[in-house]
Amino acid sequence: MMRLIINDTPTEVNATTVAQLIEEMKVPAESVAVALNQTIIARDAWSSTSLTAGDSLAVFQAIAGG
Repeated sequence: MMRLIINDTPTEVNATTVAQLIEEMKVPAESVAVALNQTIIARDAWSSTSLTAGDSLAVFQAIAGG
């Protein structure tokens, strides 16, 4: 287990990558965006983006504009 800050809340997780975290959170991957330490992570990079204890993530609903 490692402690991350997710949406301003300290959270213990088993995930070691962004992709694993999204799966662990049980949110539909196609409907969210993720910022890791204030940097947006492209969805195709989630599986190769490692998490480290203390990282800060924002997981938010992706909304298309028009």
